[in-house]
Amino acid sequence: MKHLQAELAQPKQDFFGTHIPLMQHLGLQTISSTEQEVITFLPWQACNANSRADVHGGTLMAILDFTLSAAARAQRPGSGMATIDMNSQFLLPARGDVWFKAQCLYLEGDTAYCEGGGYDEKERLLVKAAATFRVVRGS
Repeated sequence: MKHLQAELAQPKQDFFGTHIPLMQHLGLQTISSTEQEVITFLPWQACNANSRADVHGGTLMAILDFTLSAAARAQRPGSGMATIDMNSQFLLPARGDVWFKAQCLYLEGDTAYCEGGGYDEKERLLVKAAATFRVVRGS
């Protein structure tokens, strides 16, 4: 329990206006957010790796879920997003730092649809995802 208390005592990082403990735990860094595109960055860390020392697929999906939802929030400031559906395709192993880019392609009423991907330092597409979100009050 002491390690939990220490983590709670650490300063809260802001993720485009929202505090998300999981993203802080994973080490995600926010780079930029515009209505056209959101960019985030995950430096490689052993705690996020699978048995082959690649970034774990679950880590990639969690960060894509956040980055895609941030793309929708960039078009609807002050709103939160609840994931309705998300699909992903893993194309190459993530063997180091990963850059994520996402765009919101549709935002009408209380529904948003976003697409994005994770890229290595050579700008190769490692993983791609698409998600549908329900717009909710607050972030």
